[in-house]
Amino acid sequence: MDHCFRSLARFSISTIVLAIILSSFSFTCTEAYDALDPNGNITIKWDIISWTPDGYVVSIINSNSPSV
Repeated sequence: MDHCFRSLARFSISTIVLAIILSSFSFTCTEAYDALDPNGNITIKWDIISWTPDGYVVSIINSNSPSV
């Protein structure tokens, strides 16, 4: 564990901040999009039902309202 902190000490604060900022750009947006009906309405509803020791149980409802 001490070895990890010593290796981090070699980098400057600006290098670490830059690495964090650049890694945040790698996340993608999770939008729902229907290429066949781009003006339709896709609704995703989710609800946490219960917590478990390793995560949670969730209920997901997807509804697609096409444009007319």
